[in-house]
Amino acid sequence: MATEKIWVEHFNILEYQKQMGIELPIKGEPIRSASFLYDGRNCAILIKNKTKAYILTNIAYDIRAKLLAAKPLIVIEMTDDEFYQGYPVEVTNISIPYPDNLESVIDEMLQKIADKYGEGSIQQMINKFWPNEAKK
Repeated sequence: MATEKIWVEHFNILEYQKQMGIELPIKGEPIRSASFLYDGRNCAILIKNKTKAYILTNIAYDIRAKLLAAKPLIVIEMTDDEFYQGYPVEVTNISIPYPDNLESVIDEMLQKIADKYGEGSIQQMINKFWPNEAKK
């Protein structure tokens, strides 16, 4: 059975007395031996069991070094503002390769945005997030 990859864009990084935590909107599957793979860049991977891997994207630049150094990281699973479970994981510093087919992944992502929000939605995103590019 292949591991299902689930993209997670909305999560909270918590810090309390030098302890790092991450609050995720996930629940439901048992924890076999959770692992948190991170290389200090934009993305991290939480592997909960043989069937599911959560890919966290857009990790804020100012928190990356602290997250990489977390010993251990506390994962807090929440759904609809209700606590489900929490557990510690070790942060494994391992290089996370970007996919060889990054261009097709981006094309697919842009097509999904256009399908859901309309053709003009991509231009609206460019205008909002990259105003200098929109002027070109």
